[in-house]
Amino acid sequence: MWTIAATLAQDQIWVTQDGRRMLIRDMDQSHRQNTHAYLLRRAKEIHEHVRWLRVRETLRGLRIDDPHRLVGETIYIPIEMDPEKWLRATPFMIALDKAIRDYGVEDGEIVDIKYEERINGEPRKLIS
Repeated sequence: MWTIAATLAQDQIWVTQDGRRMLIRDMDQSHRQNTHAYLLRRAKEIHEHVRWLRVRETLRGLRIDDPHRLVGETIYIPIEMDPEKWLRATPFMIALDKAIRDYGVEDGEIVDIKYEERINGEPRKLIS
């Protein structure tokens, strides 16, 4: 079963809410940006979910069916505690960030488009 944990652990496929699989490179820019914002808004919830999955996987790996048997034991499971920092460091988010940045590349130069000043009521596009 494909989970958000599986999505974040790889760097190519996004699974939409209706179950469709899309390559990051095939997503349009607005879809990439919306996916990025969606994941960041849910960083805390996703982090908690994945953290509990890791705990369960660790217990399964230790062949412990009853967690009560662990009373008095110490098990170390390294987990980044800042949800947004953790999320941004996942392979999927790194690839998604790169795809979003690369969309603004012309001739190998990153183009940052800013809208400043208004001329006749219209924003003047400044490219830096």
